Amino acid sequence: MVIEPWQVGNQKINSMTGLEKIVLNRVQCKECGEILTSYHRHDYKTCKCPNETMVDGGQDYQRYGGQDLDKIDRSLTVYVSDDHEQMRKAVYWGTYGKNGDEPRRWIHVADMSDDHLINCLKHFQGKIMPMIAKTMHDELEYRSKNEIHVRD
Repeated sequence: MVIEPWQVGNQKINSMTGLEKIVLNRVQCKECGEILTSYHRHDYKTCKCPNETMVDGGQDYQRYGGQDLDKIDRSLTVYVSDDHEQMRKAVYWGTYGKNGDEPRRWIHVADMSDDHLINCLKHFQGKIMPMIAKTMHDELEYRSKNEIHVRD
């Protein structure tokens, strides 16, 4: 059974905008344990077990399904209203390394060095999606408050 994007189910609702903004669209198949992440619209992922758990929609919508919906854990999905502990491990940033000469890789805000966060906020001011910039700023405050330092 596949849930269509307009069927909300247990997805969080925002009274102002309708659906809550998705930061990380992720489900886990309870039958085989595989975690499936849909990073962008039409990024359809499915597991290979008999339940055929699937997820689709990236940050635009969450479509999920499988043979038995009770075998799908949707609690791994992160929404913009979730706390910083969840956001810091869900929001990711593309980087080409310290000198800009490495292949692009994706890292979570929680894994970025202090200098990397500061430089991104300084040099890309106004060019970063507001949700990402807020998470980076909140991460710096979180580290300061908890005396956490992440070096290059």
